[in-house]
Amino acid sequence: MSSQPTSPRRNAPTTTTAMRGVIVVGFAALIAVMLLWKGGGTESAATADENLPPTTTSVESTETTEVAPTDTAVPPAELQVMVANGTGTKGLAGTNAEVLIAAGYTNSVAVDATQNATTTIVYFIEGFEGDAKAVAATLGLTEDRVAPMPGAPPVADLGTSQVLVVLAPDAPGAEG
Repeated sequence: MSSQPTSPRRNAPTTTTAMRGVIVVGFAALIAVMLLWKGGGTESAATADENLPPTTTSVESTETTEVAPTDTAVPPAELQVMVANGTGTKGLAGTNAEVLIAAGYTNSVAVDATQNATTTIVYFIEGFEGDAKAVAATLGLTEDRVAPMPGAPPVADLGTSQVLVVLAPDAPGAEG
């Protein structure tokens, strides 16, 4: 019995397919960065056409949100964001995490806070203030809701999260 050597061509489709995938992902990331760069500056907000509809944070909202800051440390898809529910409104963290995921923050997770919150705050670890401001803007929150991470974050385990959103009764979608 003799075994036939595997032809090098058999691996070619896998390598080609993998390379195509890498190229497609790289191209998509490049487009995302270009879109953020083109639309992320404050000057573009100041010169926007008045005939365009206002930017909204959700389908139900008609409020205009702030333009995301451009001083972010990492692309939204790489940012580790934890959304903690500090209210009695069931599913609030999940709903807000879904808003972030839809906006490109694909590493967003929902958890319960270890204590009730009175004001919605977006916390950041050192070096991620711009990212926290962008997350706040995505959720329709102003920059005054962004603060450095406290020494003891109000979650059981922060893990590798760089930004922590702690939702209070004033959060988007909370029952008032």
